[in-house]
Amino acid sequence: MIVFENKNNYIAGIFDLKYAASNFLKAVPEGIRKDLISYEVEGLNYPFCIVEDHNYDKGQNKFSFTSRGQAMSLIWYKMIYRPDDYSLAVYTITQDYCGDLLMLGTDYMGTLDHVHFDAKDPTYTKAELEDLGHWGYDRKSIQLSDGGI
Repeated sequence: MIVFENKNNYIAGIFDLKYAASNFLKAVPEGIRKDLISYEVEGLNYPFCIVEDHNYDKGQNKFSFTSRGQAMSLIWYKMIYRPDDYSLAVYTITQDYCGDLLMLGTDYMGTLDHVHFDAKDPTYTKAELEDLGHWGYDRKSIQLSDGGI
């Protein structure tokens, strides 16, 4: 996968094929192109997950590109080992993605299917976390009221 990340820490584009990535880059105005960093992520096929860590440590990646199983493991790891300090968004990527080409420079990641996990609102249960194991969950935060984990 070829990924374009904006220097303001959001994903601007994801492409499986180099020609699609090249066409995207050609469509990006020069003033915005300078704000993009591109890199290749090996070993990914659709569907996959992006885990965005809002509390990432300096020197670490904000985005992790993983399988669904790896994303679930990362969520559990954060909940167990950093129970007071995690804030994650998990995005399901099923096809090439780019934000609105007319509004490049704007974060459109919220339009992707995603779920939020946050220590400030730990109202998820083991069953609901396991239910996230299927693809295509609703694009909303999971907020349950039965006491959390």
